[in-house]
Amino acid sequence: MRKRSSPRRSSSSTTLKLVDEKAIFSSKIFFFYNILGVSVYCLFPLFMKESCLKNSPRYLEKYGVPCGVILPLKMPWRYDSDPLFQITAVMQMLTAGLSSIFIVNLTMLVCGLLEHAVHQLGEVRKCVLQISESSPDRMEEAVKFAVKYNCRVIDFVDQINEAFGSQLVMHFTLISLVISVLGFEILIVTHKESVMYILHLIGWFVILYNVCHYGQILINESTKIAEEAYCMPWYDCPVNIQKDIMLIILRSQKPLTLKALSLGTWSDPTFLGVMPLTLKALSLGTWSDPTFLGVI
Repeated sequence: MRKRSSPRRSSSSTTLKLVDEKAIFSSKIFFFYNILGVSVYCLFPLFMKESCLKNSPRYLEKYGVPCGVILPLKMPWRYDSDPLFQITAVMQMLTAGLSSIFIVNLTMLVCGLLEHAVHQLGEVRKCVLQISESSPDRMEEAVKFAVKYNCRVIDFVDQINEAFGSQLVMHFTLISLVISVLGFEILIVTHKESVMYILHLIGWFVILYNVCHYGQILINESTKIAEEAYCMPWYDCPVNIQKDIMLIILRSQKPLTLKALSLGTWSDPTFLGVMPLTLKALSLGTWSDPTFLGVI
């Protein structure tokens, strides 16, 4: 593996420190929310066990599916007695907890790196604007610095995609699976229990939107370089500098993106594409059938 490099930082250490503090604060908030949400999600079925026993349908008892588990699945064996009930409950809790921790940690790590990339793109725009403000004998040096700076940021984003591309595929797959499971649980539980699952579902949508939104910010900020270069008084620059600025505009028209390998890019349209699919899945009549796909 080749050595990783970060873009050259011409901004002040104070600004970079603020970016770090913002990323760290957001990570703490999301991690705390994850621990709280998963704890409530795992323990809520146990607290509602008595209510479940009173209102449980007959097919739960028929297939040996007990109350108190996160997801009441129909297994090849009955697990409504000790110790199979405890083993199944602990297994589902560990699966839910570890999956949530993995997703939240990956989300905040990628978003923190994108926060720095977006900040560096803002510094590139400042460097581009400073080209026309430089003295004629230093314009060429200013152009070279802006181009090198932009290339380093592009390389930084490429390294993010290379390092996290496969993990982002798993990220999207796990979130889609969790959203589907939560949607199914909302349909099969009582109205009182569905409130908890709806709140949990909203949290997963927020995590998905967070990555998609940062991917969209990366696209927007990278294309703004072309706008800044065009709006500057490039016509007052020497002809050779004008040609360099034209090349900057051409390159900046190709946006930087957060990619999940070759499956696509993370952006606001990606999030909007998930919402209709989820609503269609929830509206299917087969989801109301308790024997659908062997689930209870």
